[in-house]
This record gives sequence, structure tokens and C-alpha cells, in this order.
Amino acid sequence: MQEKRLTKIRTILSVLLLIFSIFSLAFISIESHHECSGHDCPVCFIILITQQNIKLLSLTGLVFAIVKKITQRARVNFFISKHFYLKIHSLISQKIRMND
Repeated sequence: MQEKRLTKIRTILSVLLLIFSIFSLAFISIESHHECSGHDCPVCFIILITQQNIKLLSLTGLVFAIVKKITQRARVNFFISKHFYLKIHSLISQKIRMND
């Protein structure tokens, strides 16, 4: 139940981020050839903020992907090292004699 809910939330957030990216890129492409009023043009300012948001979003996605890969690899290494340790260091391999 909890995993289904988390999957649904992740899907909704992914769709929202995708929609945000598409609309931001569409806004930049539509307004890139506007009639600029000069130094304090509000449209240029919004285009600049939109470009920064897209860069930040891509950087955040990259960081999350790297963290996920590291944690996934750490879990696999822990699992392998745990079982590898048990296989190498058994009582027979250490030649421990157990007397009753």
C-alpha cells in the first residue's frame, strides 16, 4: 500500500516536472525574438529566469541520479561483501576445532 502511494506520487511529480520543462522551453522559443524595450526589459528578465530554472532542474536531476546510483551500488556492495565474508570466514576455513 505504502509503495503504491510512493510510486503514484513519484509519477505525478515526474509528469509535473516534464510539463514544467516543456512549457519553459516553449516560452523561451516563442519569446526569444520579441521586441526588446532595452536594458530593463521584463520579457528578457523572465527568459533569463526560465533558463536558470531549467539549468537548476537538470542539475537537480543529475544529483538525484548520482545519489541513487551510489546508494544502489552501496547496497549491492554491502550485500556481496556480507555474503563473501560469510563464505570465506567459515569455521572450516579457519580450522577451528569444536570439542563437545
